[in-house]
Amino acid sequence: MAGKSEDTKKKAALLNESDSDSEKGLEVDSTRLSLTKLNPGPKKKLVVLSLGSLLCHRVCRKDRSTDHPIYRIPDASYGSFVVYKRPYCTDFIKFCLERFEVGIWSSAREWYMSNALDCMMVGLRSKVLFAWDQNQCTDSGFKTRENEFKPIFFKELEKIWDNKYSNLPSRVEQYSSKNTLLIDTNPYKALLNPPNTAVFPTDDYKANHVNDDALGPKS
Repeated sequence: MAGKSEDTKKKAALLNESDSDSEKGLEVDSTRLSLTKLNPGPKKKLVVLSLGSLLCHRVCRKDRSTDHPIYRIPDASYGSFVVYKRPYCTDFIKFCLERFEVGIWSSAREWYMSNALDCMMVGLRSKVLFAWDQNQCTDSGFKTRENEFKPIFFKELEKIWDNKYSNLPSRVEQYSSKNTLLIDTNPYKALLNPPNTAVFPTDDYKANHVNDDALGPKS
């Protein structure tokens, strides 16, 4: 009887150890599972900047309106256009690049956007997540009231999140309406986007705004 009792105790001890190991295994598995579910998301939020009226002003050489200052030398010129950088533009872009992932999205043609970026982002362009132009916009099918030949374009942020054109880094898939912000001076361009994914500065930049400090440090 004593021998059987000892055998029973040993079996019980082994079972307890086995149960304990199983519980430990469950704890480890549970921890791994919770860490898998706990997706911290991207470290930096995504800011998408427009180009014209926010970072610069493009003027046609033939334009003789007051928007074309004769006392100021353009920062860049190509074709029939000249470009004027907004004051503090470079500092603002550097500020954004230090704190956010930055994308540029212009509704202008690719050649204009590319030349303008070369002017405004010397040494910084490679740090931008992407630079999109008119080709990635959605054509509304309508024209502007000011120019019957100028299309009205929308900027659908979903195209970024879904990497629709397959030309973006894979990390864009981490972005959504919860961590993306479009900054554009034209509210209508964000009509197809979810709420609270855009802000619209009211002060469009013109080259003759000599005291403009919208992109500068605030006292």
